[in-house]
Amino acid sequence: MNQVFEITKPLPRKYFGSGVNWFDYLGTGGFYGRFSGYPLNEAIYPAISDVEGWQKILATLDELSPSFIRYGLNPETVIDINGNIDKSSTAFDRLEIISNWASVNNVPIELDTFLIPAHYEFHTEDTEISKRFCNMAAANNKDYALRFVGPLMHYIVRERGMSAISYFNPVNEPINYGVYQVPENGPDVYVHYVEMFQEMRKALDSVGLFENEVGLVGIDGDIPLEYPLLEHAARGVDLNPSISAYSIHSYRTRFDHEKPSDVCPESEPLEITVDRHIRQLVKYCEKRDRPLLACEVGAFYYGKVQNPAGPASEEGTLLTLETIIRMANVGVASALIWSPMNPNNIDGHWALFKLQDSKIEKYLTPWNAYSAMMRVLVRGSFIYPAKSVSPKYPYQHVHGLMTKKDGKIRGLFVNDSPIENLKISLQSSSLSLPATFNVRTKRYGTDVISQSTVSSNADFEIPPLGFIELS
Repeated sequence: MNQVFEITKPLPRKYFGSGVNWFDYLGTGGFYGRFSGYPLNEAIYPAISDVEGWQKILATLDELSPSFIRYGLNPETVIDINGNIDKSSTAFDRLEIISNWASVNNVPIELDTFLIPAHYEFHTEDTEISKRFCNMAAANNKDYALRFVGPLMHYIVRERGMSAISYFNPVNEPINYGVYQVPENGPDVYVHYVEMFQEMRKALDSVGLFENEVGLVGIDGDIPLEYPLLEHAARGVDLNPSISAYSIHSYRTRFDHEKPSDVCPESEPLEITVDRHIRQLVKYCEKRDRPLLACEVGAFYYGKVQNPAGPASEEGTLLTLETIIRMANVGVASALIWSPMNPNNIDGHWALFKLQDSKIEKYLTPWNAYSAMMRVLVRGSFIYPAKSVSPKYPYQHVHGLMTKKDGKIRGLFVNDSPIENLKISLQSSSLSLPATFNVRTKRYGTDVISQSTVSSNADFEIPPLGFIELS
């Protein structure tokens, strides 16, 4: 028996975009956050002079078609010993390659330095190589904003003309696992964080980069571990006037029917993490007239350190895809997956492709899922959540949505049941469906995508632990 899905009214906010985290830290040397478990020595990206290599990478981006990119720039590679911007750094040349591609394709970039540069940090006794993450907050927020953030963004946007770079975030997952610390007798960390954003906004304005040109993205918290809105409210500080968007990360979800695991004991069912907690955050952000962006989405439930292949497994990839779909349905305005050219030896397997021996090699399991996601969840599209008319008890295994942009209607549905082949039909009074859909079907156990043409009035079959893409 098939399950009927009603295509509901579109969400009021257009989708901001789906895409990737382009992590330029890789290959820059040293250790991320001084942590010996996160080396950055392995060269991933070709030399600037390797024109052919970069052409192949950009052609692969054309095929992948992200509509939003978060670019991780290592701040230590772009400043000199006095903390001033080093305009001769080749890191700017790599950034320019991606920025030029983004400009041609009308793709916004959020520049993220991930860490406070050492020159501006509070003093720490930690050595350059530590058994834990250690990154301190800026000792002087005004100095950090005026001498680093303002000049950095002015050089990138004005002097180098990288206009695609239209958002900035200073710290990845702050006030969590050792990142963005203050000294024991230092300022309140939450107040200091908000004050940093106030100073950054003033510094950007002072160099003529107003919010309509470079907006700030704030909090960047790892759900459900840290999202400090209540901490801000308790201290009477407000981040909202300084930012253009809030951001979250999500790695600790599981399918609703799965049980807690030793691999990721803090995982929560999607019905708790997304349908309850994140939905509430979206409502808060909407009341404050700001979008909520998901700047990292992945899955630790099937492995990370213990089983590095877990995030890119078929189960891990489908869990990430379902998380993104359900986030979009509750109003999260973007979804970015981690590091498409990751070396797959740090924090698990994440790569979508690699350049090896002058050839592009794709990792088809994550590529198939996330390229479908990027084709459906395009920037500027309206999101039409798909809701089951008769949800299955105790677990609803099929989740999906439809999108519309410039008259083009697309859809994406997943089936997280490990055993049931499920059929669905679509009905809608809000969206006029085309007569037929081109259906791309991903089945568990194979990276071959089957294609067919199906009437929009017919049943759509979704295999166990599989997905379908409609176009």
